[in-house]
Amino acid sequence: MKLVLLKLLRLHPEANRVPRMPPEQDADFRTDIAERGIRVPIEIIDGGVIVDGRSRYLAAKQLGIKRVPVIRAPLNGDDPVLYMLRAATKRRHLTDDQRACLAREEMEILSQIATRERARLGGLTGGRGRAKASDSLPITSAGKQSGTKTSRGTVAVAYRVSERRIRAAQQLKQVAPKLYEQVKAGEQRLTVAKREADRESKRQEQRRLAKTARPTRDESNWKIRCGDCIEELAKLKPGTARLAFADPPYNQGIDYGPGRKADSLADEAYLAWCRRWIKACVRVLIPHIVALCFGSLNSLVISRLFSKQDYPQATTSMRRANRR
Repeated sequence: MKLVLLKLLRLHPEANRVPRMPPEQDADFRTDIAERGIRVPIEIIDGGVIVDGRSRYLAAKQLGIKRVPVIRAPLNGDDPVLYMLRAATKRRHLTDDQRACLAREEMEILSQIATRERARLGGLTGGRGRAKASDSLPITSAGKQSGTKTSRGTVAVAYRVSERRIRAAQQLKQVAPKLYEQVKAGEQRLTVAKREADRESKRQEQRRLAKTARPTRDESNWKIRCGDCIEELAKLKPGTARLAFADPPYNQGIDYGPGRKADSLADEAYLAWCRRWIKACVRVLIPHIVALCFGSLNSLVISRLFSKQDYPQATTSMRRANRR
C-alpha cells in the first residue's frame, strides 16, 4: 500500500456498470471518511485506473483530500471490468435485483471476450470469429473455461442469485433499458419494472393494432368515451348500463403514465377514490346486474366498500386468478 496524489487517479471507463450508493448511504459514507479518513485502500491497475473504490475516490475528491491510499488490484489474469463487477457483489447495499443486473453485465462482458478470442483464433487459422449467444458461452472470467456449466449458471452462483432472476434482468435490458437502469440503481424492483415493461409492450401493440383497425359504421349499441371515469359516468343516465367492468390502479407504485407517485396514494385517499368510482358505477347500472373488478390482494379492501349498509342488494365474491 502507498499514498498517491488523488489527481493521478481516474475512474475506469466502464465504472458506470456498477450502481452507485443511494444518496442517503453516500452521504453517511462521505461523513465517515471526513471523520476517519480512507481506511480501505483504493484498488488500481496500470495508469492509475480505479477498478474498486469509486465511492472512496469521489468522496475524497468532494472533501478535498489530496493523497489517498492505493494498492494494485490482484487481477490474476481476470478482465478488469469483471474484477470490478465481482468486487461490487461484496457490498452489503446491493439488493438481489441489483446483483442480477451485475450478473447480466458480466455475461455481456464474457460474450465480448469470447467473441474477441474466437476472432483472434480465427485470424490465426484463416477463419472468422462470429458472435455467439451469451447463454451458451463457457465461463472465462476467472481465466479458466468450464465445459460443463453455462455462463448464466456459473455467474448465478458467483452473484448468489437465481438464473431466473438473471434471465428477467436480461429481458428487461432488451425491452426497457431505462427501467433496467432504475433496477440496477436500486430505485425499482425487478418484478415491478418487468410488469411495467410488459404493459408498455402491450400498449405499443394496441396502438399498432389501432392504426390498422377498420372502424365500423354501426354505433347504435355502443360508444367509446375517453376520459376520467367518474366524470364520464356522471354524463350517463341512471340505470342504463348492463355491465360494469373495472380494472382500477392497484396503488402499488406502478407508473401508468403520470409517474409512480400517482399510484402511491395514502390508504384513506385511495379508498375514498374507490368509493367515488364504485358509487358512480352503481348509479348507472340497472338492478341485479354484475359488476366485475380486477385487482390485486388490495382488492379485498375494495370489496368491503360494497357494504350492506350502502348497497343492501350487493353480493361480493372474490376469486383469485390462477397464473402459470
